[in-house]
Amino acid sequence: MSKRGKSTPSPAYQVSETLKAAFGKGFGRGRHEDKRNAQNEGKHYTTYTKDKIYAGKTYKTDVQKCITVMRFVKSEYGVKYIKDLKPEHFNAFVQRGMITKPGEPYSKRTAESYAAAIQKLQDSYNALNKTNLTFLDRGYIDHVIIKAPQRYRMPSEVHDKIIAKAYKQDERGRSDNGRAFDMARAAGLRVSEITRLRMRDFRIGKDGKIKEVVIHRSKGGKTTVKEFEGKGKSYNMAINKFTPQQQEKIQNLYNHYKDKGLKDMDKLFTNRPESYEQAFYRYREEIAPGQYTQCGIHSMRREWGQGFYERELERRIAERQQEMGSKYCLTEKDYTIIEKSVREDLTELFGHHDPNTILCYLDGSI
Repeated sequence: MSKRGKSTPSPAYQVSETLKAAFGKGFGRGRHEDKRNAQNEGKHYTTYTKDKIYAGKTYKTDVQKCITVMRFVKSEYGVKYIKDLKPEHFNAFVQRGMITKPGEPYSKRTAESYAAAIQKLQDSYNALNKTNLTFLDRGYIDHVIIKAPQRYRMPSEVHDKIIAKAYKQDERGRSDNGRAFDMARAAGLRVSEITRLRMRDFRIGKDGKIKEVVIHRSKGGKTTVKEFEGKGKSYNMAINKFTPQQQEKIQNLYNHYKDKGLKDMDKLFTNRPESYEQAFYRYREEIAPGQYTQCGIHSMRREWGQGFYERELERRIAERQQEMGSKYCLTEKDYTIIEKSVREDLTELFGHHDPNTILCYLDGSI
């Protein structure tokens, strides 16, 4: 029998102690702020985030996933310490497949969730022990089920029908979903941003028309408003970012609530974000049952992003052609530079940090 204190720490203890250090470093900090700081310094956006865990829920989830992997590796390969974990061990874990359904492989999404947890364990362990160990590579992808791509954006016609149906249901006077969906579509907002809109967030010009809208990305309406630079908790979106039809829709919605007597600090849409999402799902299934199960209100934001991209691309190409003269033939390099600049503007406008994120908005597929 080994003496007390001389036995090998359990996988659960090792994992929890390693990730606890990462949670201690990240708790109370802002993950997006760390990303921005890294980018402002010309560094990769994960420079300050890879060895930190920012939320208690994330910490608990990562601990459980890492313990599951470590227990498998210990039973199959006799690995007792985190430092001895190898990429081939994790690949074998994924290859084994699901425990609850023996023989069935993990989906790509599930395997990647385990990989993300092990990656965090690797980064945390290296930061804690000043090592440079590698616990996983992309080899595990060979052992997962690659499902057909999901559709995250519906056709415009379906959006039209959902909004029309919502307005019809609103006639009963017990909901205001139609106008909430209309605002989300016209302004390209997330569902959480709709529910933060207050009357004072619509800046009115001398002609009585809206000149810009303040969008709040964080909870509450008491955030500091900054001119839009992709920074801060709130930003101003100029009305010229919208099409004439979108401008008219936003103006009409504002006028409706103004006529109702809402004050500056009153919210336009008072329900929780989840309520609007559930209503959207309900109308979607009534109109197109089972066809767009991954699509929510964010589908209209993707539609807005695609429209903005196409308009800006066309406008900037025309400007470039006019600048160079009618005899000049735009080269492939010209088009590449213009496309990149539009994507960067849309990335900043939508508050994303990785430019590749915006590509899923612009793939042209529904």
